[in-house]
Amino acid sequence: MTLIIAVYKRKPHEIRVNDRIAGYTYFDRSLSVSDFEQFDYKTTYEDLVDCIGFQNGTIGSGIARPYYELNDGRFVIWNAAYKKSISVVNSKNHEYYILPPQLSPKSDIIRNRQMKIACQSEMNSILWMLDLKTLVIKDYWGDCSENDQKDIALGAYNADLLKSYTNRNITAEISYYFGNYRERGFLPLIQVIQLYEQQKLICFEYVLWDTDRYWDMFFEGNIEYVNDGEDCIVYAERYKLKGQNEVLNIHSTDTAFNIKLSSDQFANSLIDFLIKQEVIQSKRNSCVEFWGKDGDGKYVCLLSTNPWKTGWGISAENRNTQYYFVQMETLDDAVVSVNVVHLIR
Repeated sequence: MTLIIAVYKRKPHEIRVNDRIAGYTYFDRSLSVSDFEQFDYKTTYEDLVDCIGFQNGTIGSGIARPYYELNDGRFVIWNAAYKKSISVVNSKNHEYYILPPQLSPKSDIIRNRQMKIACQSEMNSILWMLDLKTLVIKDYWGDCSENDQKDIALGAYNADLLKSYTNRNITAEISYYFGNYRERGFLPLIQVIQLYEQQKLICFEYVLWDTDRYWDMFFEGNIEYVNDGEDCIVYAERYKLKGQNEVLNIHSTDTAFNIKLSSDQFANSLIDFLIKQEVIQSKRNSCVEFWGKDGDGKYVCLLSTNPWKTGWGISAENRNTQYYFVQMETLDDAVVSVNVVHLIR
């Protein structure tokens, strides 16, 4: 590990880090992103201090997270309170993860149950995309976003049934992936839906399915009862698109794509690859919104560049934000093809 020694420090004051005011102490040292790439999920705070030195300050209320000033004016935040991660930020917002949050895996029972329920609600998601039905979003306590009305599952995608709702020749492609989404505590099930009309993509959407059942609590007298509730959708994104433009399509068993498939390296290695292919410009303006795998060697990723917001706040209407949908095929745990389409608003 690299050893960084701070020679002296100045009187502390305050600066803005990730759009928050934080206490700041100057240290005479020059840190770069590469100094933090040596750390992993096993790194402790003591390891961090031994190698890099003390932090310039902390950010956040309640559980404070150490941050370090970089030599280019940005900052690195080390978070071990909830999901261990190392992120690069500037004075205004988050840029990208050096070490993405380590999310908890699901049991096979939960995975199978959620896949079954998500498939039963495919028509609900499609009709929501077409503004023909509200997709009910529930929280962990079972409350709905639409007058507490239960969202009745309409079943799996059926072309004839869809035509009866729309009177248009619309077809759907639906795929499922268990993957990574940085706003969640567990690895979510990602339901990706693409709608086509006259062979042109007219809408792209993904739905994140909750990782567990909500609990229904009620009282009778002084006795508290808890009922095991049902799985529910807790978040969804929808995009109104004019189409898509293919910007990269490489297939070769001889090409060394150098894309790491492990959860801690996937996002950064994919971004590095797309930068070399000149699809995107730099890590500073790129964010992996989600990535996932289907269990049969196929990986997908939704990538945004110049994002105004990320995670819960993303929107296809955000000015200057561009979205890229990446699909990858693998063989023997190595990437053999990469296809990237630019999602056009």
